[in-house]
Amino acid sequence: MKKVINVGEKEKSVAEKWCRRQWVLLRNKENGRYGMVDVYELRYQKMRARISEWVEIMTLLKKEINCRTLMIGLTIADPKDYSPGMIRDYIKNLKQRLGKNLYGFAWVAEVQDRGAIHYHLLVVVKKSSRVPTPDKSGMWKWGSSNIGVAKSPYYLCAYIGKKSQKDLKRYPKSCRTYAVSYRLPKGTISTYLDNIRDVAKFEKMNNIMAKKYDPQLNVWEYVGSAVNKDYAEKVLTPLRSQEKEKVV
Repeated sequence: MKKVINVGEKEKSVAEKWCRRQWVLLRNKENGRYGMVDVYELRYQKMRARISEWVEIMTLLKKEINCRTLMIGLTIADPKDYSPGMIRDYIKNLKQRLGKNLYGFAWVAEVQDRGAIHYHLLVVVKKSSRVPTPDKSGMWKWGSSNIGVAKSPYYLCAYIGKKSQKDLKRYPKSCRTYAVSYRLPKGTISTYLDNIRDVAKFEKMNNIMAKKYDPQLNVWEYVGSAVNKDYAEKVLTPLRSQEKEKVV
């Protein structure tokens, strides 16, 4: 006799299986207490930091060399056609088309109400460079596009502040939410950034050494991840607590 599975329950189990793990459970090895970490929030804060850093670098670059900033919108016509390789292929074509005239790019993925991914892309190029309209040129084959001039790289910051950017459950599996890149010509800005990287490497090494020799900085251990906060608090935490009591 075959087991009958309710369609609603089946769909729910599939959704939970592919749902990004938002909550991570940590345990303090000294006092045995548990703590929750919102992975979505961590990723969102990292995105804000990387985009903001890119904007500052490009703003400084525009004061040094003759360049302009273009804003490009890329929309996927059918949400079912989404593939993580779409934006990668377009950027690859853009790099081939512009070559050394492309100084940097940054994009943010946004989920529209109908479920389709829309990319907000900024590119910083040499003043005389021509960037063709993505869909009309055949460089973007999956939907509509638009292109215009942005007065400032800060244009992109308006999109990373949206509340929907924090809800990673709405994004398709394997969908990256942002990317940044820059290629700086030799000059004041590149020298300045090289110095910053050297300082960052030194601080990172100090942190590694401190964590290795100071046990107070390494008291938390990873316990597990959960589909949602309720599951972590009501199911995972009690189970782990019982296991601990059995060991004792």
